Amino acid sequence: MSKVGKRLFKVVACFVQILLVVVLVAITIISFAYKLPILSRLGLTFYTVVSGSMEPTIATGSLIYSGKFSLEDLKKGDIITFVHSVDGGGSSIVTHRIDDVKKADIITFTADKKEQKTTKISFVTKGDANGSVDQKEVLPNQVLGKYQWGIPKLGYIAVFTQTQTGFVVLVVLPALILIVWEIFSVVMHFKKKYQKKSEEEVKELKKELEKTKKKVKKVIKKV
Repeated sequence: MSKVGKRLFKVVACFVQILLVVVLVAITIISFAYKLPILSRLGLTFYTVVSGSMEPTIATGSLIYSGKFSLEDLKKGDIITFVHSVDGGGSSIVTHRIDDVKKADIITFTADKKEQKTTKISFVTKGDANGSVDQKEVLPNQVLGKYQWGIPKLGYIAVFTQTQTGFVVLVVLPALILIVWEIFSVVMHFKKKYQKKSEEEVKELKKELEKTKKKVKKVIKKV
């Protein structure tokens, strides 16, 4: 292989390696960010849409990003991701559009009989494909984020990654390939380094041998 070919191969190999690392990190983040509190605090939380309630705006199987929000700025028409309480004590994560914002003033009194006024906010939500609004109103502490963007079909990959088979195929296997690749690169580097050193030592020995031969010839001539 020519020098140009070797350089081109190194560039392509380096690019593939970097791309593999980026893809591996991206898959890990989008699939398991919800399990890492530090990523959640940074707003790096993604969700997979498993129903068609928001079609055609958000297709089933989409991977969506719902980021940080200001409660006061949420208005009718915004799409939010929230925790939906299910009858029986369970819960699920839902992404629906705000159909109405309800505000109710609540007056309470302190121990010294001073009046305090607070505003209670709740959201009426509805899926774009649904014929009616959701039965339960969403409270502020249930809102996880405001919908920013989504990528169709990518959610299926995130769901697959969370399975044992998917984790092995999309995370463990690529990671092992990277590790083996790095070990091979290090071994080849030192092999070339010592090979070059050995070649230089052989050249030096040949030079010394030639010098010795010349000295021997001179001695023989004198004799």
